[in-house]
Amino acid sequence: MGAAYAVVSPQGALLDGIPVIDSPLSVATKSMGERVAAALGSHPAVLLKSHGAVIAGSDLVECFALAAYLEENAYRQYMAMQIGTPYVFSDAERQACRERLATPGLFKKTWDHYHWKV
Repeated sequence: MGAAYAVVSPQGALLDGIPVIDSPLSVATKSMGERVAAALGSHPAVLLKSHGAVIAGSDLVECFALAAYLEENAYRQYMAMQIGTPYVFSDAERQACRERLATPGLFKKTWDHYHWKV
């Protein structure tokens, strides 16, 4: 069992509370796909044990940005755990980040940032 996803970066708050499919099986059957869809519900993402994540959004740019934020937050959490206990944002901090950062403009800036790195 690994560590649970914790919000340790501002953009990571946009993925707070995402569910985890606690099965290492691939999403290769209708029943597993239905399980993932049910878990996703209205969440922006669902983590797949041993497989990564499924991201949902209003368009490709938002999906890409959320995937980048999920990966960056997980990386920061992992790195912080190497030297101790990471600082996890409070409920109020997570709420403030969600209110300020869930914007098409920020998603586009993230898209542009990675686009220019390629």
